[in-house]
Amino acid sequence: MAFSFTLLSPPTLLSPHYNQFSLKTRHPHHHRRHLLGEPFRRLPAIGVEKFQQIHCQAARDSKVQEEDFRKNESDLEESNAASFYRYPSKNMAVIGITGTNGKTTTSYLIKGMYEAMGLRIGLLGTVAYYVYGDNKLESSYTTPDAVLVQNLMAKMLHNGSKAVVMEVSSQGLAVGRCNMVDFNVAVFTNLTRDHLDFHVTEEEYRKAKAKLFQMMVDPERHRKVVNIDDPNAHFFIAQGNPDVPLVTFAMDNKNADVHPLEFELSLFETQVLVNTPRGVLKISSGLLGRHNIYNILAAVAVGIAVGADSLEDIGRGIEKVDAVPGRCEVIDEGQAFGVIVDYAHTPDAVYRLLDFVRELAPKRIITVLGCGGGRDQWKRPTMAKISTDKSEVTILTSDNLRSEDPLDILDDMLAGVGRTMQDYLKYEENDYYPPLPNGHQLFVHSTRRVAIRSAVAMGKEGDMIVVAGKGHETYLIQGDKKEFFDDREECRDALKYVNVLSQAG
Repeated sequence: MAFSFTLLSPPTLLSPHYNQFSLKTRHPHHHRRHLLGEPFRRLPAIGVEKFQQIHCQAARDSKVQEEDFRKNESDLEESNAASFYRYPSKNMAVIGITGTNGKTTTSYLIKGMYEAMGLRIGLLGTVAYYVYGDNKLESSYTTPDAVLVQNLMAKMLHNGSKAVVMEVSSQGLAVGRCNMVDFNVAVFTNLTRDHLDFHVTEEEYRKAKAKLFQMMVDPERHRKVVNIDDPNAHFFIAQGNPDVPLVTFAMDNKNADVHPLEFELSLFETQVLVNTPRGVLKISSGLLGRHNIYNILAAVAVGIAVGADSLEDIGRGIEKVDAVPGRCEVIDEGQAFGVIVDYAHTPDAVYRLLDFVRELAPKRIITVLGCGGGRDQWKRPTMAKISTDKSEVTILTSDNLRSEDPLDILDDMLAGVGRTMQDYLKYEENDYYPPLPNGHQLFVHSTRRVAIRSAVAMGKEGDMIVVAGKGHETYLIQGDKKEFFDDREECRDALKYVNVLSQAG
């Protein structure tokens, strides 16, 4: 059913058919402001218990004082910056996405959807900052500092953007980088343990992310979009004003406003038939894996929430995004086995990634995995355990070491499978490594380049190699040095060498 408003007109009401949609709201008024982009007024490896013992109350008190100081400083900076740039977010529709995983891909899909409707949109996220069209700036943080947020939004507005889609990190919310951003739509993807080096406890992590939804107070201007498969869904829905319209999405919960009727996965595309309050939408996407269906559903739900002109526009925009840098990115140099590079760097992300790869029915999964230094010690053994359970071959390696010794990080990871670095230091490069109790193989290479080359050299027809942890990143950090390193290029170089050897017989 067609909408009755013009997308590029001054502020208008949503379609008179809006009330037929299953947006959850107790607000009595049928009139809604158009959200498409018109101006608004408006150590050894440690478990969780040990981790929490180490971070005693005194450490928590110190952390609170530090965060309060940073937040007060950030509030002043952002207030001044917002005033200086004349509050740019008040003149665009601002869509904020929070959650542990899926923010980047969902933001790209929303960007594609707006562009399919002929509307300019800016993007602030982990991979890059898009100020105008495809012109991008390198991203240093998921959520830029308070001053840069206002600066970039002012540039977007000057360049004619009608909307901004923004990844909103828990750290950014905790220290107030977004306090002067006038969000219109809050999106929740999922919540699993992460960033405990910053937040200390899972509850503090959850509370930080909830700040985005606490800004949703005006049923006329605001919308909530929530994944109700996640056990934290009701917590996020309850934040802010309960009368703010809600659009839900889910893979498994068929009571969601947006959910799949059927789907098909392959190494080359994902096909999904999506049920929405406005009818059924068929989408063929180059984004791979079950986890990306969640991202597609989130984008569709945002399209419903903001009053997209048609389901066709939503589908066309999503299909336009056939790849997101470093997210399930397939590396193809004509080899007889598959290679995927992915940003998965949390236990949940690694779990979902390897589950997707298993659905492709490879002969073997060979996974290269590292954990960054100076970040979330608790997840190191968990990630190693997930990889060794779900992969026939795992090669543990380094990531961004920062100030840590790579052998200490590897020792933490090995604790997840009941091993230590001492068990592996005795082996020479070509020695036989005894298998794990489940029959799977585990190797250790502290140099990431060597680990990737070893994985590629092991690849045989029908295998799938997964290089996880860095994705789109083009650097390695060791101490105060930052050197160029790209998992995708390393895979390509290794594949070319293997192909040459293969052709030589």
